[in-house]
Amino acid sequence: MTMKRVIITLLILAVNNVSWAQAPKKYDLVPPLDIPLILSGTFGELRSNHFHSGIDIKTKGIIGFPVKSISDGYISRISVSPWGYGKAIYVTHPNGLTSVYAHLQKFSPEIEKFVKNKQYDKKSYAINLFLKKGDLDVKKNDTIGKSGNSGSSGGPHLHFEIRDSKTQMPQNPFNYDYNIKDTRPPKINNVFIYDFDNMEGYDESLNKVNLSFDANKKEFFSNEITVSAGWVGLGVDSYDRLNYANNKNGVYGVKLFVDDELYFDYTMNSLVFSEQRYINSMIDYKYYSENRRRIQKLFLLPGNKLSIYSNNINNGFIKIEEGKKYSLKLMVEDYHGNKSVVNLKLNGTKAKVKTEKPNVNKLVFDYTKNNIFESDSIRVNVPKGALYNNFNFDYNYKNGSHYIGREDIPLHKSYSLEIKANDSLTEKMLIAKVTKRGGTISLGGKFKDGYIKTKTRSFGKFTITYDTKAPEIKGVNIYDGKWMSKDNFLKVKIKDNLSGIKSFNGFIDGEWILMEYDGKKNLLKYDFSDIDLNGKKHTFTLEVTDNVGNLNKYEVSFYR
Repeated sequence: MTMKRVIITLLILAVNNVSWAQAPKKYDLVPPLDIPLILSGTFGELRSNHFHSGIDIKTKGIIGFPVKSISDGYISRISVSPWGYGKAIYVTHPNGLTSVYAHLQKFSPEIEKFVKNKQYDKKSYAINLFLKKGDLDVKKNDTIGKSGNSGSSGGPHLHFEIRDSKTQMPQNPFNYDYNIKDTRPPKINNVFIYDFDNMEGYDESLNKVNLSFDANKKEFFSNEITVSAGWVGLGVDSYDRLNYANNKNGVYGVKLFVDDELYFDYTMNSLVFSEQRYINSMIDYKYYSENRRRIQKLFLLPGNKLSIYSNNINNGFIKIEEGKKYSLKLMVEDYHGNKSVVNLKLNGTKAKVKTEKPNVNKLVFDYTKNNIFESDSIRVNVPKGALYNNFNFDYNYKNGSHYIGREDIPLHKSYSLEIKANDSLTEKMLIAKVTKRGGTISLGGKFKDGYIKTKTRSFGKFTITYDTKAPEIKGVNIYDGKWMSKDNFLKVKIKDNLSGIKSFNGFIDGEWILMEYDGKKNLLKYDFSDIDLNGKKHTFTLEVTDNVGNLNKYEVSFYR
């Protein structure tokens, strides 16, 4: 199959100014923070396996700013996790909206007490509580917590969302509470032209040509570009910048015109959580896996079910005929309507003759069906709906590793992977994915009928390994015999070499204590204010178990 892509590199300065404005009267919302709202992330940004469902508000690189409820309502959900949103509060409002505040350092005293009681009842740090009206009601401007860096946060900030209460669909907060003062357009890094044999975009190529443009212009015109007769599709690599920050934020919308007809477009006004992973069909996943840059494709793979698209002619694929000329305009815009535009002139020439003979021995995995591959050593079962398109499936075994499919092929659903194994140490056995740098990521697994079995949402290199090492435990500010009267917290680091931490339980004098777990720092922390230790000798015990049952026990005496 003939594949061709033309990359057009464009340099455009993009600086945006955003400020909080008076909300629409029917909502009468206030900002969630009293500090100037400078954003490090915007709604709909392209993230790993998902779109960003809110805005990220900078907190000057520190934690502890009061977080306010944007309107009257009641707390309908509280979640605490070492990962994801960390400590998060969901407030349901009478106006049909739900606001979300994530990565908090702590909750307000009343909420903190409520949550800790539940955690002690369940003897669990991670907790997910659903509440009803009257349990914890709040008023507009009430402080509900302090900004932080909990969960999978990459630095101190407040992740803030507005959702439709009935559907729980995230809405673009700019539609409610922001007055955007923005006079500069987004930046377009590259434009790609893909050349296909058909409208399915089967196995898109990475062949590319780079064309440079004047970086001082807001609108760009290409020289005439010759393309073979057949089908083409466009892709764009772009971002937007807000004032006072250098973060590369997501763009609001993209439009493609063909001969002055609006041919394909999308905007980021709302999202559907069940569609989030379709981002991997929207971007050029092969290019991303090799370059860590996301190209937004302006054509649809057959399995792309995203609902963000408005106009969609021929799934975005453009039919090129020999001897005809085409005028294309690609427009990238921010929420305020500032635009960057690229004008392309395409000239259709004779279709290239295929020189490669089809390989009849290739096994094609069909995205519309269940796909099964079996050999003497493995079984692979990829269900219907797991793929976004057809692809040629490959399998190889080399030096103890199984090479399954292609790592640059994304999966929407998990597939079943079974690898033949002996029956030695089966309780410690697991399947691991081998990274490009030679590291391993545990996928777990259960041994049954001569096979170790697991599920995964990626292709690549896999091997069977064993985890026989118990998790590591190391005291940070505690050791045997220490006086801890001046310490507000007891801190311990825990780490597992392979299968991962499954559970941890801390005790003082045999009584279970609530230890806060920061997964990204491998840190467990206990707040001494939870109990009165009466200035005497105590015993601290910590038990940590990994996902294959290896247990480590740490015990020291201390005084307080």
